[in-house]
Amino acid sequence: MSALAAVFGPAAGSSGGAIRDMFAAMQRRASGVPDQVSSLGAIVAAARHDWERAETIGGWSGPLIVSDDVWTVAADATLYYVSDFRRRLPASPRSGNTGELLLLALRHWGPHFARYLEGDYAIIAREHHSGRVLLARDFGGRRNLVYSLTGGSLVVASSPTAVVRHPAVSSEYDETFIAIAAAGAFAHGPRTAYAQVAAVPGGSTLSFDGRELTQIGRWMPPPFSSGWEPTLSPTSAEELRALLVDATRERMAPNGATSVWMSGGWDSTAVFASGQSALAGGNASGRRLLPISVSLPPDDWGYEDNHIRAVGEYWSAEIDWTEIDRIPLMADADRRARTRDDPMVQAFESMVRTLSNRSVELGTRVALDGFGGDHLFLVSGAALVADHLFHGRWSNLWEIWRTLPGERREFIRLTLLPLLSAGTRRWIGSVRGRPLAGYLDRALPSWITPTRLIKAELELEFERLPGEGAAEFESRWLVTNSIVCRSSAWNHAMGLDEGVVVRGPLFDQRVISFAAQRPLSDRNSGGDSKRILRYAMKGLLPESVLAARDRKTGTTIGYFRRQLQGSLESEVVRLFGGRRSHLERMGILNRQALLAAVERYTRTGAHEIGAIVHFTLEAERWLDAHQGGDQISRPV
Repeated sequence: MSALAAVFGPAAGSSGGAIRDMFAAMQRRASGVPDQVSSLGAIVAAARHDWERAETIGGWSGPLIVSDDVWTVAADATLYYVSDFRRRLPASPRSGNTGELLLLALRHWGPHFARYLEGDYAIIAREHHSGRVLLARDFGGRRNLVYSLTGGSLVVASSPTAVVRHPAVSSEYDETFIAIAAAGAFAHGPRTAYAQVAAVPGGSTLSFDGRELTQIGRWMPPPFSSGWEPTLSPTSAEELRALLVDATRERMAPNGATSVWMSGGWDSTAVFASGQSALAGGNASGRRLLPISVSLPPDDWGYEDNHIRAVGEYWSAEIDWTEIDRIPLMADADRRARTRDDPMVQAFESMVRTLSNRSVELGTRVALDGFGGDHLFLVSGAALVADHLFHGRWSNLWEIWRTLPGERREFIRLTLLPLLSAGTRRWIGSVRGRPLAGYLDRALPSWITPTRLIKAELELEFERLPGEGAAEFESRWLVTNSIVCRSSAWNHAMGLDEGVVVRGPLFDQRVISFAAQRPLSDRNSGGDSKRILRYAMKGLLPESVLAARDRKTGTTIGYFRRQLQGSLESEVVRLFGGRRSHLERMGILNRQALLAAVERYTRTGAHEIGAIVHFTLEAERWLDAHQGGDQISRPV
């Protein structure tokens, strides 16, 4: 299922037409006829694409909306480990559909039911006698759920563009959010492009009692370990392998084909190998994996076709290839902007859409990606050395120090910077006369007007806890910040638009719990990264693929440069030439500084300039496509 819309409170009784308008704004997300349930003070509707009804999708059974004498539930959901969930419920019927399981969970656990779910979901539940409404969203945020609380009524949908179709909700923009998107950075928290619309935070359950909305629960990962064990544990590697095989099996289509979007790195190849291991273990039921990959030119810095081919040969699997330069970066960009809920473009949108289309052409509606590997099995060099200092691992620090001649001043800076609080950095900045940015802080491009609210969004969403090491904090930040949900929701929406459901086996609660308890050395030791993941895949992937690499492969900088340099100037003229742009009218953009940046990029091809210019172009395109970029909301 793909789209939800609901209204609770005084506005519900007159919202029949508004619900139709809201679904019209979500046609790319759900084209089927909505199911709808109405009662005093509430109207709830849900829809999906017709192809999602097929048994080849899996993860949900039964109607989209279910009710008993206590609750009504509507869910955009794919649930995993359902047999385990049934065992935890008292008197769970073996043949009950998924919605009935949620009703049982609500009866048993009440408003805290979502903490026992594993899956990708957005759920709306209403208790009949009290009128209380619960909004729940999975921790990874693949299924979007947004709301507006206005005039005592709660308007909810899977899309912010749908929420503002309701006449009670203003469509005025949150200019700070749009400015940050144009700067190529992410705004904090639950904000959306619309000032009166917010997203349910990932892993959260919100409760509406008819007056106010409160958060009554939020999933958090276990604390990440900063322990150090130079030798990898074979037992732990076996445990991780079993978890990955289970997580991949749960997300594969229940029958027929599942595509795997496979690069030559260690994340998506681990997903593919885990899936093949699951199929080899029996009960395949006609299921099979189709590896789909993007081929880079041999002279491209990101080339890794050799690793992809090696995996295919290892498993006797034919790779379906698409040449990267046949994927236009800005193909059909104006239509995409009109259908996009977010002014910020997904940098790999063209690839996601191409892989989705190819999956459908090959006969599959379920695609697996490698999202989550960097979050769970990698830690930055800066966080690593800072953690050595924080925990007094002097021999490890000395080893790194003596291998970096000529770079020791930078080594000292990076070792200390992750351990400094925002207040300490501000004090140092005041003393030295210029700001001291944190190691995860982002810079504002010269063409975006630097207001106080915009600069506040460039700081970290949350700070390191007392007693928390730098690597512990970085891992917690990577798993729980709002960027995770925003980008996951993008990929899910783009997949639906093209006809597939995208799932990520690595970003699984059980895998996260395992990764958190393992020592830091499993993630990075002397530049040897993702060690435990690679060890777990021994015997499932070729040794040549699992071997440590002296540089990062799979980068698309070369592709991006080739594509953008060929079209940038014409796009700038079209979007910014001959008129005052929407971003300028909002006071966000300095045109001359932007044009100077475009000239520099055209001349030098510097990726750090081109990538952000691209975000600025797409934010302007989004405002233009949504007609009304001159609306002013809150001060910038």
